Amino acid sequence: MNNTNVRRRINSATVYVPFAVLLIMVFTGLGISVFLRIIEIEVIGATIYPGEEVINASGIMVGDGLLFIDRDAATTSIMAAMPYINEVRIEYRIPDLVRIFVVEAVATAKIDYEGNTYAIDSDGRALEQIASNSLSLIEVRGFSPVGVSVGSRLRVESGDDTRFRYLIDMLRAIESEGILDLVSVIDVTNIAYVSFVYDNLYTVIVGTPENVASKLVRLPEIVAEVVVDNDSNELMNIHMTDREPWRVAPNR
Repeated sequence: MNNTNVRRRINSATVYVPFAVLLIMVFTGLGISVFLRIIEIEVIGATIYPGEEVINASGIMVGDGLLFIDRDAATTSIMAAMPYINEVRIEYRIPDLVRIFVVEAVATAKIDYEGNTYAIDSDGRALEQIASNSLSLIEVRGFSPVGVSVGSRLRVESGDDTRFRYLIDMLRAIESEGILDLVSVIDVTNIAYVSFVYDNLYTVIVGTPENVASKLVRLPEIVAEVVVDNDSNELMNIHMTDREPWRVAPNR
C-alpha cells in the first residue's frame, strides 16, 4: 500500500469518525428523550394563584420532553402573567416530574398615580390596582411615581431617587420586623426626617433610614415604656434619629 492511499484513509477517518460520533450522540439523545416525557407537574408555594394557572402560564405541558424545558422562558412567562409572584425556580426529577417553586410577593403599601391607587410590595413593584379606601395597606406620603406598570417597579423621576430608596428601606425593615399590620402611614416628604405612624398613636421619626432595621428592634421596648407613662392615650412622637438622643414627646 503506497503512502498516498494511507493518507487518504487517514483523512477519511479524520472527517467521518467525529461525524459518526456526533450522529450517535444525537440519536442517543433523541432516544432517551422519547422516554423522558413529563407526566406530572407540581406547583409549590402558590396560594394567591391556583396551581393550574401557574402551570398554564409557564407553557410547560404534560408530554413535553423533560430535558428540553426552557426554564428561563417559563420563569419569565410566569412572572409576566402573575405580578404577585416575584421568584420562580423550576426543577425536574427524572424520569417524568417537574416542580415549579414560587415565592409570592406581599402587598405592603398603597400609592396613588393619575387618580388610581396601586398596591406595591417592599421592593416597590406595583402588584395590582386597588380601591383607594383600602385600609389594610400602608399609606405612602411625600412620594409620587412618574409611571406605574403592574408587575414592574415604580418609575421614578431622577430627582426622587433618594426618596424612593428611603421608602423601600422603610418598607423592607417594617416587613422584616413583622409590624406591617401596626404601621398605617410612611411619610418621606422630608428625607432628613422620614417617619411612620405606629399603632395609630405614635409618630416614629427615624431620620434617614440607613440603620432603620436596628432602630426598629428597640421600638417595642420604647413603646412599652411610653404606654406606662401615657395612660390617656395621647398622641406621641418617638424620635429615633441619629442626629439627636432618642426621646419621646407629646405630639403637639
